[in-house]
Amino acid sequence: VAARKAVGYAREAGDLRLEAANVWWVLASSMLGSNTPSQTLERCAEVEEQFSGDSRQVEASILLTRGVAHGQLGNFDEARKLHEDGRAILADLGLMISYGATAMGSDWIETAAGDYVAAERALREGVEILDKAGEKGYLSTAAGDLADAIVKQGRVDEAEKYVALAKEAAAPDDVASQSMWRQVEAKILAHRGDLDEALRLAREAVSWYETSDYIHLHAYALMDLSELLDRSGDC
Repeated sequence: VAARKAVGYAREAGDLRLEAANVWWVLASSMLGSNTPSQTLERCAEVEEQFSGDSRQVEASILLTRGVAHGQLGNFDEARKLHEDGRAILADLGLMISYGATAMGSDWIETAAGDYVAAERALREGVEILDKAGEKGYLSTAAGDLADAIVKQGRVDEAEKYVALAKEAAAPDDVASQSMWRQVEAKILAHRGDLDEALRLAREAVSWYETSDYIHLHAYALMDLSELLDRSGDC
């Protein structure tokens, strides 16, 4: 709602740049919230039709959002192409913090496809860009995602430094980041045999999402908790 208002105010003021910047948040809220992938694709079509000017930044936002939505639908080849086309535009425009942040979208697509190597590759690049720029908001989540991609490949010790980076960078009220580092640290502890502490952290991770409408991220946290409960024999 706030993003839609911001787009409207920017349009009334004739500020195409500000309008384009806030279009991203309209699409991101659809992609990350309770809308289905099909509804998100419909939102992309609406934005494409309604935007009042020509903007490569808006084009990138639409491509990126469509890419993630197709990844959620299992159309991985289409998802990769759309998402990479969107990222290429951001890189060409020199919007490197935005480019670094979109590594998380690549991660969502590749994780859904089961390609954790590709997810790690994208996230490493994104984390490096964001860390070098001194950016913290996106970095805290991307570092947690990178740690998770590494753990999924069995390299538990290597993941620890990225959990620490995520924890250090995360704002106290950043739901996604505060949950993600707990999810990954829980997996590390479980690998080392401390299931009690792992379960405590995994439950905390789930509780963070109960304050938000990050529906699909909440689902991943619940899946992680269920795996740990299964390992503990609590079926």
